[in-house]
Amino acid sequence: MQIEASHVGRLYGELWAIRDVSLKVPVGEPLLLLGPSGGGKSTLLRLLAGLETPQDGKITVDGKPLSTAESDLRTYRRRLGFVFQEGNLFPHLNAEENITLPLIRAHGFSQKEAQARAKELLERFRLLNRASYRPAELSGGQRQRVAIARAMGHDPEILLLDEPTSALDPEMSAEVTDVLESLSQEGKTLVLATHATGFARRIGGQVAFLHDHRLTWCGPTKEFFQNPPNEGARLYLSRIYRE
Repeated sequence: MQIEASHVGRLYGELWAIRDVSLKVPVGEPLLLLGPSGGGKSTLLRLLAGLETPQDGKITVDGKPLSTAESDLRTYRRRLGFVFQEGNLFPHLNAEENITLPLIRAHGFSQKEAQARAKELLERFRLLNRASYRPAELSGGQRQRVAIARAMGHDPEILLLDEPTSALDPEMSAEVTDVLESLSQEGKTLVLATHATGFARRIGGQVAFLHDHRLTWCGPTKEFFQNPPNEGARLYLSRIYRE
């Protein structure tokens, strides 16, 4: 699936969250959305995911404009996986049930098929022994791995993640980034908003740098870190490395 944003803008009240953003999501490699907080990364991610619609420009999927009809958007979203910053697991369900519920309700799996898929993913992400645990009984890293497993349940064409390690300590962050690096190495297309620059350098792919609500540069990750392309990028990296 090829997703492209063309001169996309999103306005909240009188303020632009993002403005005049154009990019293509590369197939089979990560696209890392980097930039200062409040610069538009989460908004762009939600627009690409069909969770919000642009007021300027357009999103195209496989060369066709993304419909704004809710029924069409639901169909489109079923092709994607989305991981929110806090995971957003159902607190009253255990880890296995958090994975099986959307498979049954949204993707047409039978109970047996959903349970088999959940166990497969929990084993892969080293969580099978936590299948019966509710979110409150899991560590932050474990909760995010369950959230990724849930998003991967229906084998989405693209996985979109919004700051999946921002609330985690370094050890828990490593649990999550190891999973994402593994998925990337297998050729899964990832679109990832993150401040974890060490992880970003390792995973490679492409960087889209957003600053002051605009896309100021897009290109190879290695190039971005070796030779920051503009003053905004240099200032951003200098602040990150001081923290």
